[in-house]
Amino acid sequence: SNLLFQDISSSKNKEELLKGLVDEVVTHLFDFETEQAFKFKLIKYSEHEYELIFVIDHIIGDDSSMQILKEELSQLYNAFDQNLPNPLNPIRFGIKDFVTDFRQHYEGDFLKKHRAYYKGLFRDQPQRLKIKPKYSGLASGLEREKLLGDSENQLTIPGEFAKYNLSPTAYQRLTENSNGSVYLFTIPEEVLKNVQDLATELQTSLYAVFIAVYGIFFNEITEENEFVIDSPVALRSNQDFLSLVGWLVGSMMVPVTVNENDQLKDLILSGKNKIVEAMQHSHFQPEIKFVELLQSKLNFIYDDGRDMPVIENTPQYTTNVYYDFSFIITVFQNGMGVACEYNKSIIEESKIKGICDKFIDILKRAGNSKQGNVKIADLSN
Repeated sequence: SNLLFQDISSSKNKEELLKGLVDEVVTHLFDFETEQAFKFKLIKYSEHEYELIFVIDHIIGDDSSMQILKEELSQLYNAFDQNLPNPLNPIRFGIKDFVTDFRQHYEGDFLKKHRAYYKGLFRDQPQRLKIKPKYSGLASGLEREKLLGDSENQLTIPGEFAKYNLSPTAYQRLTENSNGSVYLFTIPEEVLKNVQDLATELQTSLYAVFIAVYGIFFNEITEENEFVIDSPVALRSNQDFLSLVGWLVGSMMVPVTVNENDQLKDLILSGKNKIVEAMQHSHFQPEIKFVELLQSKLNFIYDDGRDMPVIENTPQYTTNVYYDFSFIITVFQNGMGVACEYNKSIIEESKIKGICDKFIDILKRAGNSKQGNVKIADLSN
């Protein structure tokens, strides 16, 4: 069943029991042949206190979907509590309408343009990121098995994620046989403000500045200067699709070429044009032979309505990774929180803090520059 109910109000050790029930729901592996990809569990904790746990598989929902569900469930609950009629407006457009609109990108001239874009994008893309030895910490030819050793069994839970009440056993189930790690760090409010001011001065987006800085950062830690950076992007440009619940997300793949003799502002402004072009192809998912060449992702999330949470305990934990190196950046009103995901076969865990500190240093220098009038080589020295 998609909706489960359990009364623990008269049970002993309710807090521990609740944690176990949360573990059970959030680590549930959906069998798509026999069940739908979402699950609710309502737990009666006391006479007037209930806990509602809701899990949706990423295959049918994105972040926007979760916000829609939270808002609409809240509206329905308040209306029911006050004996009022259904407050939600009828749905004018559904997923079928979105699919019909989406399919045009896989036909005719749209398909030709998308394929030509991605063929050019990945023409000379190497298979793996070549991290400089001083940053990777790896000797040449070091085998993955020797690198990992027993580290996959050394599980730690950072405070920010422990708030979800997951036990070590539950986390081990979620990260079993992991090939990567996640390192959490923060960027101060002052740095955020300076970078926002730089974006305003250059009349571009904060994301465009970060794409440029991210490319400069990669130019510093790798042997390359040309990159394709993948970013998830919402495909809700049509006003009619804003209220749809579903996986309405595409990939925006932006090429970045770093020349150390150029000015920062030139890289940012050229990147702005490349972002606009990449957006035009975000509805199309390229063939898997191209996707497998992707090495890095930059996920940019705005949550500036609340303060940045404090990272407690250890800032690193094991996980499964698809990309060699990725940043998931959340912008809060008082700074930024970053989850750095990396492949342990190319970077040692002991090196990741120094790598992320390098990114912060480059970002600080970029934010302190006057309208980006600084040589790229000077940002990483």
